[in-house]
Amino acid sequence: MRLPSSRGALWAACVLWCALGLWHALVQPLFTLQRLEWLSDDLRTRALASAARTPHPDIVIVDIDEDSLRDIGHWPWSRDHLADLVRELFERQHVAALGFDLVFAEPDAASLRELERLAQHDGALRQRLPAWRAALDHDPALAEALKGRPAVLGWYLSTDRGGARNGRLPAPWAHVPGHADTPAWPHWNGYGANLPEFAAAAPRAGFFNALIDDDGVVRSVAAVGRLDDGLYDSLALALWRCATGDPQPEPRWRTYPGQAGALELEAIDYRHAGETSVRRLRLDARGGLRVPFRGQ
Repeated sequence: MRLPSSRGALWAACVLWCALGLWHALVQPLFTLQRLEWLSDDLRTRALASAARTPHPDIVIVDIDEDSLRDIGHWPWSRDHLADLVRELFERQHVAALGFDLVFAEPDAASLRELERLAQHDGALRQRLPAWRAALDHDPALAEALKGRPAVLGWYLSTDRGGARNGRLPAPWAHVPGHADTPAWPHWNGYGANLPEFAAAAPRAGFFNALIDDDGVVRSVAAVGRLDDGLYDSLALALWRCATGDPQPEPRWRTYPGQAGALELEAIDYRHAGETSVRRLRLDARGGLRVPFRGQ
């Protein structure tokens, strides 16, 4: 029996859309379908954000905003002031974990460098420099405040600095099996991390890179990043693990669609010591998580 032309056109359109959808999902993303997917996701995010604008009761952001800069002074603040803030949060506010979305990459020595410059032309000043060097070095105070505390330092991955690598990284929590390719992940080749004394005082750390979609909008954050063959936690993920008893991760790999010898990290299972139940964190192809923005 021959279908009427209108029904035949409808069936042809359905077959075409199914074929395009399969190609988009399994072979190569199509920009038009990707834009439609982003649009629907943005509408859903706005609807959820409008219904939940209240802050999360378990999360507090200590922001370096215009008010704090006016009251305390320009950034960077002295490390002894940051040490006082760390002690306040742990000893009086009793926070479960503290994360820094900034990097302590250089010594706190702006005043000291100026004195050293002046001492080159002043013998008396040069003689007093060792004592002033000890008095103006506030890095040990911050390192001592961090030591033994559930603190997570921040660092970042990079691709635009010629592969430059500065500071000390945390140990990777896993490695990519057999040096396999992860084609959808960003191929970072450099990083900026913290000074060794801070990394030793607070060995937990996480990177804070965002994932920018092709239309320039940030909808996701990288939950797991790859550098060489090591896997590293994002700052948010490292902070969550720190605050919840350090559940151990178990990566779940699968073959990347349509590419031999490539792997995709589809999920991570987290298990607390002595427990049989796991909590599964599902990731997208880039090792990222969609951000459930709550609005302003």
